Amino acid sequence: MDIINDEDFVTITSNGNVNVFGYTSMDNKLPTEKQATSLPGTLWRKIRKLKDQDALIAISDTKAVWLDTKTLKVIAEQPLDGDPTTIGFEDNIIHIFGKSNIHYISEKPGIIVKMPLSAVNMRITAYHYVKDYNYHVIGAENGNIYIINNKGEIATTLTGHEGAITALGCTERFIVSTGYDRRLRYWDISNGKSIIANFTVGFDKWPLTFTIDPKEVMIWIGNADGHVNRYCIDPNMSRLSPAISQR
Repeated sequence: MDIINDEDFVTITSNGNVNVFGYTSMDNKLPTEKQATSLPGTLWRKIRKLKDQDALIAISDTKAVWLDTKTLKVIAEQPLDGDPTTIGFEDNIIHIFGKSNIHYISEKPGIIVKMPLSAVNMRITAYHYVKDYNYHVIGAENGNIYIINNKGEIATTLTGHEGAITALGCTERFIVSTGYDRRLRYWDISNGKSIIANFTVGFDKWPLTFTIDPKEVMIWIGNADGHVNRYCIDPNMSRLSPAISQR
């Protein structure tokens, strides 16, 4: 899932249902569905909004598909091997990861180049680029989070999750992660240390994806049974409290 603009976010289910929902940051009401489409395929993993473009990219276990943000019509697609699992952005460069050493990059819809990846030799399950620190933050199937420097070397390893990392993101101060241990963690972005004890996300199913609204007052978390849950974030806190209210 991903934020499209200040009013909408997009989700995709494993069977290819794409939905655009409207929301208001301070509105307690449930989000309203604005648009929907269905993509053919077997197992869809992630969907993201392309930066500075009116386009989305979605990946399944066999291909990448680009869609028009306003109409949700498919504008390009490319086959992928290596059972892709996650996507992320380094400015306008799209990174797609899968099994050991499977790594693609794309800068334009429909154009993909396979690139080797040597720093982390296992399935990569989440990725986020932190521009201010020039970090490539990689989540792996072993539950570790690796911070890769601009030389392509592992600078720091964050440990704490007890299952594969399912999603990564960041705010101005924190790296945020979820995992198959059904936990949400916030890490200090300046030193890579976890700033809270494990916080158990209140789901019976795994949290698979999340997005943080531009004002950083809410985090939306999508789980394995297709539900999207919203949690409040206090932007003035110095640490995350487990007393986040679910709405």
